[in-house]
Amino acid sequence: MPRQDVPYGGAICRLKERIAEIWDELGKKLHSINGVEGDAAGDVKIVSGDAAVVITNDQVNHEIEIALDSSQLPAAAVSSVNGQTGAVVLDASDINVIGGSDVATDLTNLDADLQQAQTDIAQEALTRANADSALQTNINTISASIPEMSETPDPYKGVKRDAQGRAFAADPANGATDRSLTTANWISQSGDSAPNNLMHKIAEEQINGTKKNTAGYAWVCKSEMDENNTIPADNIFYPLFAWFDKNNHPSATIVLAHNTQGKLNLYVRLLKYNEQTGQDEEVGVANIISEA
Repeated sequence: MPRQDVPYGGAICRLKERIAEIWDELGKKLHSINGVEGDAAGDVKIVSGDAAVVITNDQVNHEIEIALDSSQLPAAAVSSVNGQTGAVVLDASDINVIGGSDVATDLTNLDADLQQAQTDIAQEALTRANADSALQTNINTISASIPEMSETPDPYKGVKRDAQGRAFAADPANGATDRSLTTANWISQSGDSAPNNLMHKIAEEQINGTKKNTAGYAWVCKSEMDENNTIPADNIFYPLFAWFDKNNHPSATIVLAHNTQGKLNLYVRLLKYNEQTGQDEEVGVANIISEA
């Protein structure tokens, strides 16, 4: 027999040598995995029976990777939920809540409360609408009765006012005694032809009827310049009372005089109208009392 690796002639010897080489290579191959032997090529396939388990072959690195695809989970049916098994379907009555009730009962109670709240809200809205309507009616009624506070109002609703808020209105009728408001113009008019029935501080006016004064002097005449204990520079005369005829001519006057000697003198003057001269002339004088 020739030695290994030494060339030797003959076909039979070469065949035996080749068979020996093949046998040596077969001895190097994996015969089985977990007792499962390979096929004719010595191959044992690793497969996955679940989509969640992924087998990846890496022939370059001689590796087989087994991985889990989490997107495929859960792949198995729930075995038991709240005592129910198989492909469990839960409704609200199967879910308990704190306090011993369940979701279905709480939802029923909540629906009842919601219905009552909707009823209460609808009633409140109706009550509010009625109240608003009544309030608006009252506002309209009151607004219609309030005078307009503008400078050019409806003459039948309000009065005219200036920038300072002062009201203006038409004068009452002459000699009015009704409840109409008076104006400054109506009151300020003086004289016997004035439309009012008032006496004024500065005016020639005719008055009728008895005037009673129970608080002191019936009539007071006061000088703003003269002092009775001071000698005046010129004679001063104070007409205290005067009587006139129907033609407005004086007939008599009572006069207080304060002369340049400082003496006081109260006297009566009688007067008469002279048609020839057109003057009221003094026809008699009588002292009532004189200062000594």
